[in-house]
Amino acid sequence: MGHREPFVARLYTDFALGVAWLALVVAEQVNSNAGLGFMISQATQFLRNDVILVALAVYAVLGLITDGLVRLPHPRYPLT
Repeated sequence: MGHREPFVARLYTDFALGVAWLALVVAEQVNSNAGLGFMISQATQFLRNDVILVALAVYAVLGLITDGLVRLPHPRYPLT
């Protein structure tokens, strides 16, 4: 049972971080007048798919960076 405890703690940390990121993105999308959420809203209105894809790529890179930072104290669980 001792081997599963770090896994469960890691799973909980990843889940909590994912929910926090989701809440941040949703809050920015709903009510913003600056930032990535605003940029996506404006691009949607003007059919600028290239801007939407860039903003989504920025969200993806930020998510990967955050995931890497969370994994730093846990060398047992690498990115792969």
